[in-house]
Amino acid sequence: MKKYILLIAILSYSTFAISQSDCKVTYIANEGFLIETVNKKILIDALFGGFEGNWCDKPDEDTKSKLENAETPFNNVDIVAITHKHLDHFNAEMVINHLMNNPNCMVVCPKQVDSVLACHQNYGILKNNIIAVTPALNRDTIIKIKDAEIRILRLEHSHYYEQDEKTGAKINIHQNTENIGFLIKVDNVKIFHCGDSNPMDDAEYISFNLIVEQIDIALLERLFMYHIQAKGIEIIENYIKPKYIVLMHVEPNNSQKYKDIATQIEDRISNIYIFNKSMENKTYIFKINE
Repeated sequence: MKKYILLIAILSYSTFAISQSDCKVTYIANEGFLIETVNKKILIDALFGGFEGNWCDKPDEDTKSKLENAETPFNNVDIVAITHKHLDHFNAEMVINHLMNNPNCMVVCPKQVDSVLACHQNYGILKNNIIAVTPALNRDTIIKIKDAEIRILRLEHSHYYEQDEKTGAKINIHQNTENIGFLIKVDNVKIFHCGDSNPMDDAEYISFNLIVEQIDIALLERLFMYHIQAKGIEIIENYIKPKYIVLMHVEPNNSQKYKDIATQIEDRISNIYIFNKSMENKTYIFKINE
């Protein structure tokens, strides 16, 4: 009888073990995250820092050192994903140093980022670790890295206008920035990171039809929810519709504004989370085929 009970217990545990998939999300700074699934570690927009400016959170020196030296919890990272070349998302020296200390890691990035990395003296040693992809606007492509399927979407960078000193015209200084989003499918979890996507450009989200992907966790730029009637809220509702949302690129000391908006729209969009501090983490548990 005891043998039968033990067998039932083992089968029950096995069924439980294979019927769910965990995903741990650790906030590093700005749009930087460590994603940990059952078998993979992925860094997205996390290798940056070392600049002056108060418009975004930055990794502190201890975290920055651990990232560069591939020390716990950033040891054995499988994939480093970089959405674009801006300094609050990417630091070439840090990426190269991480690869030197973690030679089995692969980097996926837009071609503009690869061009910056190519200027480093150690690029020749590491170039086979780097996959540079920039689809045309409103186009995407799929690659596979270490059993992870990555859909790379070319997403327009959000606009920022400055006045031209000679003509007086206002120019979108980000118009030529190669910003890419990542839809990563790994260990039965689907994670979407939009980079600095333009939350007003519903045409590209219509064309990509992300809603059919049944995204588990979407890491979304704060401008999607900049105010209670923001167009980005409609885009989330109609064209992304993830199970969970992590709002990112939130200005320091301004998280309460977005938390209030999240509360006001929870009848339309639920499960929105905003991290409070660097290295805070949250684990999401999904039933397979949920």
